[in-house]
Amino acid sequence: MSKPAITVNNLTIGYDQKVVCENMNFDIRQGELTCLMGKNGAGKSTLLKTVSGLLPAIGGDIRLFGKSMKEYGRNELSKTVAVVLTQRISVDFMTAMEITCMGRYPHTGFMGRLSQHDKKIALSSLEQTGAAELAHRLFSTLSDGEKQKVLIARAIAQEPKVLLLDEPTTHLDIKHKLEIMELLNRLAKEKNISVVLTLHELDLAVKACQHIIAVKDGKVVYDGTPEAMEKEDTVNRLFDMSPGRFSYVTGSVELPVGSSEDIFIVACSGTGVSLYRQFAKRRAGFSTGILVESDCDYPVALSMGANIFAVKPFTEAKEAKEKAMACIDKAKTVIDTGFTIHEQAKGNKELILYALSRNIRIVTFRKKEEFEKEFGKAQVLYIENEVDFDRIFE
Repeated sequence: MSKPAITVNNLTIGYDQKVVCENMNFDIRQGELTCLMGKNGAGKSTLLKTVSGLLPAIGGDIRLFGKSMKEYGRNELSKTVAVVLTQRISVDFMTAMEITCMGRYPHTGFMGRLSQHDKKIALSSLEQTGAAELAHRLFSTLSDGEKQKVLIARAIAQEPKVLLLDEPTTHLDIKHKLEIMELLNRLAKEKNISVVLTLHELDLAVKACQHIIAVKDGKVVYDGTPEAMEKEDTVNRLFDMSPGRFSYVTGSVELPVGSSEDIFIVACSGTGVSLYRQFAKRRAGFSTGILVESDCDYPVALSMGANIFAVKPFTEAKEAKEKAMACIDKAKTVIDTGFTIHEQAKGNKELILYALSRNIRIVTFRKKEEFEKEFGKAQVLYIENEVDFDRIFE
Protein backbone atom coordinates (compact mmCIF):
# COMPACT_ATOMS: atom_id res chain seq x y z
CA MET A 1 0.00 0.00 0.00
CA SER A 2 1.29 3.48 -0.90
CA LYS A 3 2.39 5.91 1.80
CA PRO A 4 0.15 8.77 2.95
CA ALA A 5 0.88 12.03 1.15
CA ILE A 6 -1.50 13.96 3.40
CA THR A 7 -2.38 13.13 6.99
CA VAL A 8 -5.14 15.15 8.67
CA ASN A 9 -5.29 15.06 12.48
CA ASN A 10 -8.26 16.49 14.43
CA LEU A 11 -8.63 19.21 11.80
CA THR A 12 -11.15 22.02 12.30
CA ILE A 13 -11.78 24.34 9.35
CA GLY A 14 -13.81 27.44 8.60
CA TYR A 15 -13.73 31.18 7.90
CA ASP A 16 -13.05 33.93 10.43
CA GLN A 17 -13.19 31.41 13.29
CA LYS A 18 -16.64 30.25 12.14
CA VAL A 19 -16.40 26.46 12.17
CA VAL A 20 -17.53 24.63 9.03
CA CYS A 21 -16.18 21.15 9.81
CA GLU A 22 -14.40 19.83 12.89
CA ASN A 23 -12.45 16.90 14.29
CA MET A 24 -11.58 15.49 10.88
CA ASN A 25 -9.08 12.63 10.61
CA PHE A 26 -8.05 10.90 7.39
CA ASP A 27 -5.10 9.97 5.17
CA ILE A 28 -4.71 10.62 1.45
CA ARG A 29 -2.30 8.31 -0.32
CA GLN A 30 0.03 8.76 -3.25
CA GLY A 31 -1.03 7.57 -6.69
CA GLU A 32 -4.76 7.73 -5.94
CA LEU A 33 -7.72 9.86 -6.98
CA THR A 34 -9.54 11.05 -3.86
CA CYS A 35 -12.95 12.69 -4.13
CA LEU A 36 -14.35 15.01 -1.45
CA MET A 37 -18.09 14.40 -1.60
CA GLY A 38 -21.03 16.16 0.03
CA LYS A 39 -23.89 18.61 -0.39
CA ASN A 40 -23.39 22.22 -1.43
CA GLY A 41 -22.10 24.10 1.59
CA ALA A 42 -20.87 20.97 3.34
CA GLY A 43 -17.32 22.33 3.47
CA LYS A 44 -15.62 20.51 0.57
CA SER A 45 -14.07 23.63 -1.00
CA THR A 46 -13.11 24.97 2.43
CA LEU A 47 -11.35 21.70 3.19
CA LEU A 48 -9.56 21.77 -0.16
CA LYS A 49 -8.34 25.34 0.41
CA THR A 50 -7.20 24.51 3.92
CA VAL A 51 -5.25 21.45 2.78
CA SER A 52 -3.64 23.59 0.06
CA GLY A 53 -2.53 26.23 2.58
CA LEU A 54 -4.74 28.94 1.08
CA LEU A 55 -6.83 29.04 4.27
CA PRO A 56 -5.46 28.68 7.79
CA ALA A 57 -6.84 25.83 9.87
CA ILE A 58 -8.83 26.79 12.96
CA GLY A 59 -7.47 23.78 14.82
CA GLY A 60 -5.65 20.51 14.35
CA ASP A 61 -2.80 19.64 12.03
CA ILE A 62 -2.13 18.78 8.39
CA ARG A 63 1.02 16.84 7.56
CA LEU A 64 2.45 16.65 4.05
CA PHE A 65 4.73 13.65 3.61
CA GLY A 66 5.22 13.42 7.36
CA LYS A 67 6.02 17.10 7.88
CA SER A 68 3.58 19.59 9.40
CA MET A 69 2.33 22.07 6.82
CA LYS A 70 3.14 24.85 9.30
CA GLU A 71 6.82 24.04 8.78
CA TYR A 72 6.67 24.54 5.00
CA GLY A 73 7.88 27.78 3.52
CA ARG A 74 5.81 29.37 0.79
CA ASN A 75 8.14 28.34 -2.02
CA GLU A 76 8.56 24.79 -0.73
CA LEU A 77 4.79 24.42 -0.43
CA SER A 78 4.33 25.66 -4.02
CA LYS A 79 6.70 22.94 -5.21
CA THR A 80 4.75 20.32 -3.27
CA VAL A 81 1.11 21.28 -3.81
CA ALA A 82 -0.62 22.62 -6.95
CA VAL A 83 -4.18 23.94 -6.91
CA VAL A 84 -6.82 24.40 -9.62
CA LEU A 85 -9.81 26.32 -8.27
CA THR A 86 -13.20 27.13 -9.78
CA GLN A 87 -12.47 30.85 -10.06
CA ARG A 88 -11.61 31.65 -13.65
CA ILE A 89 -8.52 33.79 -14.18
CA SER A 90 -9.00 36.96 -16.22
CA VAL A 91 -6.26 37.42 -18.81
CA ASP A 92 -6.82 39.15 -22.13
CA PHE A 93 -3.51 38.85 -23.94
CA MET A 94 -1.77 35.79 -22.50
CA THR A 95 -1.37 32.62 -24.52
CA ALA A 96 -2.01 29.12 -23.21
CA MET A 97 1.76 28.57 -23.15
CA GLU A 98 2.32 31.70 -21.06
CA ILE A 99 -0.39 30.61 -18.62
CA THR A 100 1.23 27.19 -18.35
CA CYS A 101 4.66 28.74 -17.76
CA MET A 102 3.25 30.45 -14.66
CA GLY A 103 3.44 27.05 -13.01
CA ARG A 104 7.22 27.16 -13.27
CA TYR A 105 7.72 30.26 -11.11
CA PRO A 106 8.31 28.35 -7.84
CA HIS A 107 11.34 26.85 -9.61
CA THR A 108 12.76 29.98 -11.30
CA GLY A 109 14.51 31.64 -8.40
CA PHE A 110 14.53 35.28 -7.26
CA MET A 111 14.58 36.82 -10.77
CA GLY A 112 11.73 34.69 -12.04
CA ARG A 113 13.33 34.10 -15.44
CA LEU A 114 12.20 31.10 -17.45
CA SER A 115 14.98 28.88 -18.77
CA GLN A 116 14.72 26.64 -21.81
CA HIS A 117 14.29 23.77 -19.34
CA ASP A 118 11.28 25.54 -17.78
CA LYS A 119 9.71 26.09 -21.20
CA LYS A 120 10.31 22.47 -22.13
CA ILE A 121 8.51 21.31 -18.98
CA ALA A 122 5.61 23.72 -19.71
CA LEU A 123 5.25 22.37 -23.25
CA SER A 124 5.43 18.81 -21.94
CA SER A 125 2.65 19.66 -19.47
CA LEU A 126 0.45 20.92 -22.30
CA GLU A 127 1.18 17.73 -24.23
CA GLN A 128 0.18 15.60 -21.23
CA THR A 129 -3.19 17.33 -21.05
CA GLY A 130 -3.75 17.04 -24.80
CA ALA A 131 -3.53 20.81 -25.21
CA ALA A 132 -0.21 21.25 -27.04
CA GLU A 133 -1.97 22.58 -30.14
CA LEU A 134 -3.41 25.38 -27.99
CA ALA A 135 0.02 26.66 -26.92
CA HIS A 136 -0.05 29.83 -29.03
CA ARG A 137 -3.78 30.50 -28.73
CA LEU A 138 -4.96 33.35 -26.51
CA PHE A 139 -6.31 31.88 -23.30
CA SER A 140 -9.38 34.14 -23.46
CA THR A 141 -10.43 32.60 -26.81
CA LEU A 142 -10.46 29.00 -25.54
CA SER A 143 -13.54 26.95 -24.68
CA ASP A 144 -14.23 25.99 -21.06
CA GLY A 145 -12.87 22.50 -21.67
CA GLU A 146 -9.72 23.83 -23.32
CA LYS A 147 -9.18 26.35 -20.51
CA GLN A 148 -9.48 23.61 -17.92
CA LYS A 149 -6.82 21.54 -19.69
CA VAL A 150 -4.48 24.55 -19.74
CA LEU A 151 -5.04 25.26 -16.04
CA ILE A 152 -4.29 21.64 -15.22
CA ALA A 153 -1.19 21.87 -17.43
CA ARG A 154 -0.10 24.93 -15.39
CA ALA A 155 -0.52 22.87 -12.22
CA ILE A 156 1.45 19.94 -13.69
CA ALA A 157 4.24 22.34 -14.67
CA GLN A 158 4.77 23.00 -10.97
CA GLU A 159 5.85 19.35 -10.73
CA PRO A 160 3.80 18.89 -7.56
CA LYS A 161 3.45 15.79 -5.43
CA VAL A 162 -0.14 16.74 -4.59
CA LEU A 163 -2.71 18.13 -7.05
CA LEU A 164 -5.91 19.69 -5.63
CA LEU A 165 -8.85 20.55 -7.91
CA ASP A 166 -12.16 22.18 -7.03
CA GLU A 167 -14.95 20.95 -9.33
CA PRO A 168 -12.70 20.44 -12.38
CA THR A 169 -15.58 19.12 -14.53
CA THR A 170 -18.09 21.91 -13.87
CA HIS A 171 -19.50 23.55 -17.05
CA LEU A 172 -17.86 20.93 -19.29
CA ASP A 173 -19.66 18.73 -21.80
CA ILE A 174 -19.59 14.97 -21.31
CA LYS A 175 -16.64 14.45 -23.69
CA HIS A 176 -14.47 16.94 -21.82
CA LYS A 177 -15.59 15.60 -18.42
CA LEU A 178 -14.37 12.14 -19.40
CA GLU A 179 -11.14 13.51 -20.85
CA ILE A 180 -10.37 15.41 -17.62
CA MET A 181 -11.11 12.40 -15.42
CA GLU A 182 -9.00 10.10 -17.63
CA LEU A 183 -6.18 12.65 -17.50
CA LEU A 184 -6.28 12.93 -13.70
CA ASN A 185 -6.36 9.15 -13.33
CA ARG A 186 -3.34 8.83 -15.61
CA LEU A 187 -1.41 11.53 -13.73
CA ALA A 188 -2.06 9.83 -10.41
CA LYS A 189 -0.84 6.47 -11.66
CA GLU A 190 2.06 7.46 -13.94
CA LYS A 191 3.52 10.25 -11.79
CA ASN A 192 2.47 8.84 -8.40
CA ILE A 193 0.70 12.13 -7.61
CA SER A 194 -2.01 12.40 -4.97
CA VAL A 195 -4.97 13.92 -6.82
CA VAL A 196 -7.73 15.32 -4.61
CA LEU A 197 -10.84 16.82 -6.15
CA THR A 198 -14.40 17.83 -5.44
CA LEU A 199 -17.11 16.60 -7.82
CA HIS A 200 -20.85 17.03 -8.17
CA GLU A 201 -21.11 14.14 -10.67
CA LEU A 202 -21.77 11.13 -8.45
CA ASP A 203 -21.32 8.69 -11.32
CA LEU A 204 -17.85 10.01 -12.15
CA ALA A 205 -16.83 10.01 -8.50
CA VAL A 206 -17.84 6.40 -7.95
CA LYS A 207 -16.44 5.14 -11.26
CA ALA A 208 -13.17 7.09 -11.49
CA CYS A 209 -11.92 7.60 -7.92
CA GLN A 210 -10.22 5.07 -5.67
CA HIS A 211 -10.95 6.92 -2.44
CA ILE A 212 -14.01 8.83 -1.18
CA ILE A 213 -14.13 11.21 1.77
CA ALA A 214 -17.72 12.26 2.47
CA VAL A 215 -18.58 15.30 4.58
CA LYS A 216 -21.96 16.02 6.18
CA ASP A 217 -23.15 18.15 9.10
CA GLY A 218 -19.64 19.35 9.82
CA LYS A 219 -18.05 15.92 10.08
CA VAL A 220 -16.42 13.23 7.96
CA VAL A 221 -19.12 10.56 7.67
CA TYR A 222 -17.33 8.22 5.27
CA ASP A 223 -13.69 7.51 4.47
CA GLY A 224 -13.02 4.56 2.18
CA THR A 225 -13.44 3.06 -1.26
CA PRO A 226 -16.44 3.75 -3.52
CA GLU A 227 -17.11 0.02 -3.71
CA ALA A 228 -17.70 -0.24 0.06
CA MET A 229 -20.22 2.64 0.06
CA GLU A 230 -23.03 0.43 -1.19
CA LYS A 231 -23.33 -1.59 2.03
CA GLU A 232 -24.43 1.43 4.03
CA ASP A 233 -26.25 3.15 1.14
CA THR A 234 -23.84 6.03 1.82
CA VAL A 235 -24.64 8.21 -1.21
CA ASN A 236 -28.37 8.23 -0.51
CA ARG A 237 -27.81 9.05 3.17
CA LEU A 238 -25.23 11.70 2.34
CA PHE A 239 -27.65 13.62 0.10
CA ASP A 240 -30.81 12.79 2.11
CA MET A 241 -32.33 10.78 -0.71
CA SER A 242 -34.68 7.84 -0.31
CA PRO A 243 -32.93 4.48 0.15
CA GLY A 244 -31.86 2.97 -3.14
CA ARG A 245 -32.33 6.11 -5.25
CA PHE A 246 -28.66 6.09 -6.27
CA SER A 247 -27.77 2.79 -7.93
CA TYR A 248 -24.21 1.58 -7.52
CA VAL A 249 -24.78 -0.82 -10.42
CA THR A 250 -25.65 1.87 -12.96
CA GLY A 251 -23.84 4.70 -11.17
CA SER A 252 -26.86 6.97 -11.58
CA VAL A 253 -29.95 8.41 -9.91
CA GLU A 254 -33.35 7.77 -11.49
CA LEU A 255 -36.51 9.88 -11.36
CA PRO A 256 -39.17 8.37 -9.07
CA VAL A 257 -42.27 6.73 -10.51
CA GLY A 258 -43.86 4.83 -7.64
CA SER A 259 -45.95 1.71 -8.19
CA SER A 260 -49.15 1.27 -10.17
CA GLU A 261 -51.68 -1.54 -10.62
CA ASP A 262 -52.84 -0.15 -13.98
CA ILE A 263 -49.68 -0.86 -16.02
CA PHE A 264 -47.59 -4.02 -15.90
CA ILE A 265 -44.37 -4.13 -17.93
CA VAL A 266 -43.01 -7.57 -18.80
CA ALA A 267 -39.26 -7.07 -19.24
CA CYS A 268 -35.86 -8.65 -18.74
CA SER A 269 -32.30 -8.57 -20.12
CA GLY A 270 -32.22 -4.77 -20.29
CA THR A 271 -35.33 -4.38 -22.47
CA GLY A 272 -37.22 -2.39 -19.86
CA VAL A 273 -34.74 0.38 -19.03
CA SER A 274 -35.59 2.97 -21.71
CA LEU A 275 -39.32 2.29 -21.30
CA TYR A 276 -39.10 2.75 -17.52
CA ARG A 277 -37.47 6.14 -18.12
CA GLN A 278 -40.27 7.13 -20.49
CA PHE A 279 -42.73 6.44 -17.68
CA ALA A 280 -40.58 8.43 -15.23
CA LYS A 281 -40.67 11.46 -17.55
CA ARG A 282 -44.47 11.24 -17.53
CA ARG A 283 -44.51 10.68 -13.75
CA ALA A 284 -46.50 7.53 -14.48
CA GLY A 285 -46.24 4.48 -12.27
CA PHE A 286 -45.87 0.83 -13.26
CA SER A 287 -45.25 -2.64 -11.97
CA THR A 288 -42.69 -4.85 -13.68
CA GLY A 289 -41.24 -8.34 -13.80
CA ILE A 290 -40.01 -10.93 -13.84
CA LEU A 291 -36.63 -9.23 -13.43
CA VAL A 292 -33.38 -11.06 -12.80
CA GLU A 293 -31.41 -9.12 -10.18
CA SER A 294 -28.23 -9.31 -12.29
CA ASP A 295 -29.92 -7.59 -15.27
CA CYS A 296 -29.74 -3.80 -15.61
CA ASP A 297 -33.57 -3.53 -15.58
CA TYR A 298 -33.57 -4.39 -11.88
CA PRO A 299 -31.40 -1.59 -10.39
CA VAL A 300 -33.07 1.02 -12.63
CA ALA A 301 -36.61 -0.01 -11.64
CA LEU A 302 -35.50 -0.28 -8.00
CA SER A 303 -34.04 3.25 -8.02
CA MET A 304 -37.35 4.53 -9.43
CA GLY A 305 -39.36 2.95 -6.64
CA ALA A 306 -41.43 0.80 -8.98
CA ASN A 307 -43.32 -2.30 -7.86
CA ILE A 308 -40.91 -5.11 -8.82
CA PHE A 309 -41.20 -8.87 -9.13
CA ALA A 310 -37.66 -10.25 -9.23
CA VAL A 311 -35.56 -13.38 -8.80
CA LYS A 312 -31.90 -14.07 -8.23
CA PRO A 313 -29.95 -15.44 -11.22
CA PHE A 314 -30.56 -19.12 -12.06
CA THR A 315 -33.25 -19.58 -9.43
CA GLU A 316 -36.82 -20.80 -9.68
CA ALA A 317 -39.26 -18.01 -10.62
CA LYS A 318 -42.44 -19.76 -9.47
CA GLU A 319 -43.20 -17.53 -6.47
CA ALA A 320 -42.38 -14.30 -8.32
CA LYS A 321 -44.48 -15.46 -11.27
CA GLU A 322 -47.51 -16.17 -9.08
CA LYS A 323 -47.28 -12.76 -7.42
CA ALA A 324 -46.85 -11.10 -10.82
CA MET A 325 -49.93 -12.88 -12.16
CA ALA A 326 -51.95 -11.62 -9.19
CA CYS A 327 -50.76 -8.10 -10.06
CA ILE A 328 -51.67 -8.61 -13.73
CA ASP A 329 -55.21 -9.53 -12.67
CA LYS A 330 -55.60 -5.90 -11.53
CA ALA A 331 -53.87 -4.34 -14.52
CA LYS A 332 -55.57 -2.48 -17.36
CA THR A 333 -52.60 -2.83 -19.73
CA VAL A 334 -49.70 -5.28 -20.00
CA ILE A 335 -46.68 -4.18 -22.03
CA ASP A 336 -44.43 -6.69 -23.76
CA THR A 337 -40.98 -5.08 -24.21
CA GLY A 338 -39.94 -7.57 -26.88
CA PHE A 339 -37.44 -9.42 -24.68
CA THR A 340 -35.63 -12.42 -26.15
CA ILE A 341 -37.39 -15.68 -25.39
CA HIS A 342 -34.95 -18.04 -23.64
CA GLU A 343 -34.93 -20.41 -20.67
CA GLN A 344 -34.41 -17.68 -18.05
CA ALA A 345 -37.28 -15.68 -19.59
CA LYS A 346 -39.74 -18.59 -19.64
CA GLY A 347 -41.67 -17.11 -16.71
CA ASN A 348 -41.97 -13.77 -18.54
CA LYS A 349 -43.45 -15.50 -21.58
CA GLU A 350 -45.98 -17.19 -19.31
CA LEU A 351 -47.00 -13.78 -17.93
CA ILE A 352 -47.94 -12.56 -21.40
CA LEU A 353 -49.83 -15.79 -22.13
CA TYR A 354 -51.63 -15.35 -18.80
CA ALA A 355 -52.60 -11.75 -19.67
CA LEU A 356 -53.95 -12.96 -23.03
CA SER A 357 -56.03 -15.62 -21.29
CA ARG A 358 -57.51 -12.94 -19.03
CA ASN A 359 -58.36 -10.69 -22.01
CA ILE A 360 -56.22 -7.88 -20.65
CA ARG A 361 -55.10 -5.23 -23.13
CA ILE A 362 -51.66 -6.09 -24.53
CA VAL A 363 -49.18 -3.61 -26.00
CA THR A 364 -46.12 -5.15 -27.65
CA PHE A 365 -42.89 -3.90 -29.18
CA ARG A 366 -42.50 -7.06 -31.27
CA LYS A 367 -43.20 -7.42 -34.96
CA LYS A 368 -46.58 -9.03 -35.62
CA GLU A 369 -45.04 -12.19 -37.10
CA GLU A 370 -42.78 -12.68 -34.08
CA PHE A 371 -45.57 -12.10 -31.57
CA GLU A 372 -47.92 -14.55 -33.29
CA LYS A 373 -45.13 -17.14 -33.53
CA GLU A 374 -44.51 -16.99 -29.77
CA PHE A 375 -48.00 -16.28 -28.42
CA GLY A 376 -50.48 -17.04 -31.21
CA LYS A 377 -52.90 -14.73 -32.98
CA ALA A 378 -54.46 -12.15 -30.70
CA GLN A 379 -55.90 -8.66 -30.64
CA VAL A 380 -52.91 -6.59 -29.45
CA LEU A 381 -51.53 -3.11 -30.04
CA TYR A 382 -48.27 -3.22 -32.01
CA ILE A 383 -45.81 -0.39 -31.42
CA GLU A 384 -42.64 -0.35 -33.50
CA ASN A 385 -40.54 1.95 -31.30
CA GLU A 386 -40.67 4.18 -28.26
CA VAL A 387 -41.30 7.26 -30.38
CA ASP A 388 -44.90 5.98 -30.38
CA PHE A 389 -44.91 5.85 -26.58
CA ASP A 390 -48.13 7.91 -26.25
CA ARG A 391 -50.10 5.14 -27.98
CA ILE A 392 -49.69 3.04 -24.85
CA PHE A 393 -52.15 5.38 -23.13
CA GLU A 394 -54.74 5.41 -25.93
